[in-house]
Amino acid sequence: MAIENEIKFALKNADSLEERLFAAFGPSEIRQCYIYQDLRARATESMQGKSFSLTFKRRLPDGQSVEIETDMTEAEFQLFWNDTKVKLQKRRFSYIDDQFKWDIDFFKDTQGITYCAVAEVEMPENMRPPVLVPEFLLDYAYYPVVQGDNRFNSYKLADQDYARHLFEEILA
Repeated sequence: MAIENEIKFALKNADSLEERLFAAFGPSEIRQCYIYQDLRARATESMQGKSFSLTFKRRLPDGQSVEIETDMTEAEFQLFWNDTKVKLQKRRFSYIDDQFKWDIDFFKDTQGITYCAVAEVEMPENMRPPVLVPEFLLDYAYYPVVQGDNRFNSYKLADQDYARHLFEEILA
């Protein structure tokens, strides 16, 4: 079991950023489906190969999250994918700076078009913001998400209409 301590940033000009990251980092393609709001199955494909996992993740009142993850087979993942309604696809770029791991996610519709983008940094368990945004993200990190603000969790962002409306609202 792990205590996850993360902060997120809603990103603007996602297409421009994605092009820059694609040239610099190899992406992971992620398909994710939700059995329950806090239980997801995930398939990840990258240059390192394919992986499949089942993850329980619950936000705690202090803003941190408990995350428990186990590997699964592709066949097990496919059973969940075929039987769930809440699904998402995203392209992820991961970046490790001197202190932190950053994941930059581009949420995709069924045609592969980005409808929202979020950067997330994982910090040590007891660390509190602020964290300095990497220089290459400065022009794109538009909205720092307050810890505990669940409007930006992937379960909710899987709803494309919801995500588009939320990003229009914060970017206005």
